[in-house]
Amino acid sequence: MFPGLDGLVIVALPSRYREYAGFANATWHISPKLDLTAGGRYSHNSQSVVQKTDGLLAGGASSFDGKSSDNVFTYSVAPTFKPNKNTRIYARVAKGYRPGGPNAVSPLAPEGVPRQFGPDTTTNYELGVKTETNDRLLTFEASAFLIDWKDIQLLAQVEGFGVNTNGGSARSKGVEVTVGVNPNRNLSLFANGSYVDAYLTKDAPIIVGGVKGDPLPYNPKWQWTLGGEYEHPLSDSLTARGGISWHYTGRRFSDFDATNGQRKLDSFGQVDAHAGLEFGRYRLDAFVRNLTDARGS
Repeated sequence: MFPGLDGLVIVALPSRYREYAGFANATWHISPKLDLTAGGRYSHNSQSVVQKTDGLLAGGASSFDGKSSDNVFTYSVAPTFKPNKNTRIYARVAKGYRPGGPNAVSPLAPEGVPRQFGPDTTTNYELGVKTETNDRLLTFEASAFLIDWKDIQLLAQVEGFGVNTNGGSARSKGVEVTVGVNPNRNLSLFANGSYVDAYLTKDAPIIVGGVKGDPLPYNPKWQWTLGGEYEHPLSDSLTARGGISWHYTGRRFSDFDATNGQRKLDSFGQVDAHAGLEFGRYRLDAFVRNLTDARGS
């Protein structure tokens, strides 16, 4: 657009991520009322990135090369008890993994700004129940969970740059409940809510700014949704449907910031609606998100 300014900043950021994995799952039907499902996954990933910059505004030619690789085994063990045809009580223990990667930052960023971030892992524990009445008038689901996080990946402001980096350890624990009411075949009402307490269990690095006990960013302790769905046949091949819901998101905190600390973000309620037609194998929908233009910042 401005030929005289060509070459003031030239940036190239080629990167590659490659992963090989194998996995298996098996279920043992111990009895008519008790199952045990277990699975495992082994993977190897490797990635590389090269950041090359040049130009007057970039401070001249410079380059950064980053490489990483990891061998990972994750697993899941989940027994399920079925006391009757309408009820399932389950438990689960599982290992989770998320790869790290490069940060695309300015070549003029200070040395203290991390160019890469490492993987994080979780150990997840869950106990829950799902049940419904014989006529499906009422449905109910509830679960309690605990997640232990190691080397948790966090978004942080470091020297004025937004980057991914690794914190210490963290824990997330809470409960979730969903209730459904189906007065007839055309109308369904639902409510679900959760309470989640997520916080650092170990001080994060100084550049991140979080300390033991600080809440994890953007995690509201309270959330719930109330809503309904209605459908009505217009003909043998055409059905109209619509729905509306109200979602509440509680107060949460922003990213960690070693200089200014976390900001408090206000709670807010959001109304969503949708309507559409279903004909044969096709469906046409229109939707509106956040009808009341609610804002939680």
